Amino acid sequence: MNREAIYAALFNLAKTATGINYTSRFLQPIDSVATANLPALFQHQVSDDPKNDKGIPAVLTLKAELYIYVVNGGDGLDNSSSAPAIQLNNYLDNIDAALLPDPVTQVQTLGGLVSHCWRTSTNYFEDPLTGKAALAIGIEMLTEGDSSTAFGFDSGTVYVLDSSGTPQILGSLQEISILQKFDTNKQRGNFQYDFKANRVATKISAKAKFAQIKGSVLAQIVNGQTISAGSQRVQSLEAHTIPGTPYQIAVTPPSGFYSLDMGVIYDGGGSSQALIQVPSNPAQGQYSVSGAVYTFAAADAGIAICISYLYAATTGKSMTISNPYSGPSPTFRAVLNSTDKNGNQVVWNLPVCYSDQLDYVTRLEDFTIPEFAFSVMGTSDNPPVIGTFSYSQ
Repeated sequence: MNREAIYAALFNLAKTATGINYTSRFLQPIDSVATANLPALFQHQVSDDPKNDKGIPAVLTLKAELYIYVVNGGDGLDNSSSAPAIQLNNYLDNIDAALLPDPVTQVQTLGGLVSHCWRTSTNYFEDPLTGKAALAIGIEMLTEGDSSTAFGFDSGTVYVLDSSGTPQILGSLQEISILQKFDTNKQRGNFQYDFKANRVATKISAKAKFAQIKGSVLAQIVNGQTISAGSQRVQSLEAHTIPGTPYQIAVTPPSGFYSLDMGVIYDGGGSSQALIQVPSNPAQGQYSVSGAVYTFAAADAGIAICISYLYAATTGKSMTISNPYSGPSPTFRAVLNSTDKNGNQVVWNLPVCYSDQLDYVTRLEDFTIPEFAFSVMGTSDNPPVIGTFSYSQ
C-alpha cells in the first residue's frame, strides 16, 4: 500500500471532476482565500484507522475531506446560476459522478489503489455577509495494510450465465451460504444405533445477500422474461400551489411522460389531509385529473399541495411479469468465487440452477439487502453432472 499514491489519486480525481484551477492539499480557512481565487478546492487528510485481527494484516479505513469554496457572483435571486448553493450542488454532482463504482466490479478503487472509495456525509456553509460559501465532502477509502502477501477479504462474487450464454456479475455480494443436504433411509432393527444407511436424495441450495443487485440480470434468470428499455418511476410529493382561474396545474415529469395519478395532499399548517379525486367539477377538498392536468376547486385557490404521480422514464429498464402456464423453470449456470483471509480461493461451478426465492425488503434507517435463493439440478449428460467444487488449499 502506498498512502501518498492513494491521496494523490483522490486529489487528481477531484480536480478533474470539478475543473477548479485553484487547488491545494493544505487546508486554508475560507476567509484567508482571496475572492479572486474562488472557486477553490482543498483536500484535507482526516484519519488513518486500522482494524487488526491476530495474524492478519490490518484493514485500513483512510478518511479525507474535500473542501470547495465559492463566492456569490450574481445578485442572489433564485434564478441566478452563480448563487453559491447552485455552484456547490453542481460541484457535488460532479464528485458523485466521478466516484461511481465500476459497472463490472461494482466498486470504486481509484485505479486499483484501494479496495473501495466512497463519499460519506457532506456539510454546507454560507456567510451572507461576505457572499462566500463552502462545501465539506467526506471521503472514506478502504484498503489493506502493508504485507508481503495479498490477502482477500471479500465475501465473494456470483457470476451467472442465462439461457443465451451471456456471462454477467449478479451484483455486489454481501454474503452467501451454500447448503448440501442429504436425505437418508436408515436401518437399525431392534438396535439403538443404525447399522445401514442408504442415501436416497441430495440437494444443493444457496442463499445470497447483496449490497447491490442487478435487476435486469435477476429478471432474466428468475422469471425468464425479456428486458425492455425505459422504466416506471414515482414522482413523490411534488410541491405546488393551486393557482387562480382555471385552478389547474399541469405537472411535468423529470423525464418521459405522465402515466398515472398517485394522489394529492394538502401541504401547509401541519395538515397532510388527502384530497378526494372526482371525475369532474371538484368541490373544496376535491380534484379531478385528465392526462397530466389537475383541476381544483375555486375555494382551494392559493393553497399549498403536494402531488404524487407515476411517469414513464426513458432511462432504466423494465420487465413485464406475465402469468405463464405451468412449465419448466428458467435455468442458468452459476459460478461462485470466494477468497478467505489467507488468500485461499474457493470456486463452485454449477451448470444448471433454478431460482427458488427472491426477497426484496425495504428498511428504515438501514440499507436494503435483497436476498436471492437458488437450487442446483443435474445436467442432461450421461452420467449427469451436478457441478465442480474447487479450492486452492
